[in-house]
Amino acid sequence: MGAREGTAGRAALLDARDAALRGLSEQFAIVPTINANGTADVALAGTPQVALVTGATAQTVSLSFAADGTASFAIGATSFTPAGGAFAGRAAALEQIAGLQTDLDALAASTIGIANTAQGNGAGTDGTPGQQLFAGSGAGDIAVVLASPDGLATAPAGSPAGSRDTGNLAALLGALGASTGPAAGADALLLNLSSRVAALQTRTDGLGIVASTAEAELLRETGVDLDDEAANLVRLQQAFEANSRVIQVAAELFDTILSLR
Repeated sequence: MGAREGTAGRAALLDARDAALRGLSEQFAIVPTINANGTADVALAGTPQVALVTGATAQTVSLSFAADGTASFAIGATSFTPAGGAFAGRAAALEQIAGLQTDLDALAASTIGIANTAQGNGAGTDGTPGQQLFAGSGAGDIAVVLASPDGLATAPAGSPAGSRDTGNLAALLGALGASTGPAAGADALLLNLSSRVAALQTRTDGLGIVASTAEAELLRETGVDLDDEAANLVRLQQAFEANSRVIQVAAELFDTILSLR
């Protein structure tokens, strides 16, 4: 660093370096190396570990998104998966969201298939064959296409108009609520999601304690050493007293010279 040891400029540069490292560490897990001249080389921890700053050379961090919304990183031309930091958390969250979207699509497709199959096996209240209830292929495009409530096939196929037989509707409800049906799948999905949220909250609390401990340790390492500062204060006081004595002697000599005239 371009400042002399022990000067205010040197201290300001070191503080700026530490602040930059602290800010970077909030975004990515880093492996810093402090050089003899006070500069820092920085590698990003991950798969693989990649050098970000070496001397005066810095690599570019790039981010891209796949069709399913998941994120991928590159350092220069090297693909990289961060091991920690805010960006690692965001990438993990996007992966979880993509997985949840897949599960929701599967539940929607199951519901569409079960409902439309049941409709095809029954008759509406007007005696006509059951019509398609849902259209679409997943959670993003599922839609009700049944034109009239009279077309809901509550009765078995072949039943006359106005039939009070609701056997086909009971079969539909049973299929939707079966242990392998979409209702059970939705319950399992919600339970898994709530468990993940609880686990992440516990992990966040634990990491908060670790972060507080690390911050306290950093302050101890980079803060003021009271013993050194007390010694410096004594030296400054002695230097001030010595300078004052020199000025006093000079003033006395000057007065003596004036009195000789």
